[in-house]
Amino acid sequence: MVRITKQFGEEELIYLSGGILEVQPNGVIVLADTAIRGKDLDEARALESKRRAEEHVR
Repeated sequence: MVRITKQFGEEELIYLSGGILEVQPNGVIVLADTAIRGKDLDEARALESKRRAEEHVR
């Protein structure tokens, strides 16, 4: 998860998966395979996807 603090203190959470993160003195660059806003996440769907992935691994 990445927490972004916007200009007037508003925060936004973003789920990232895969990719790279580059930190520079004046900023951060994120190149992600997947980026989903926290408010758009569906917990039930995520848990079901996790269960299916674990089954597949077995």
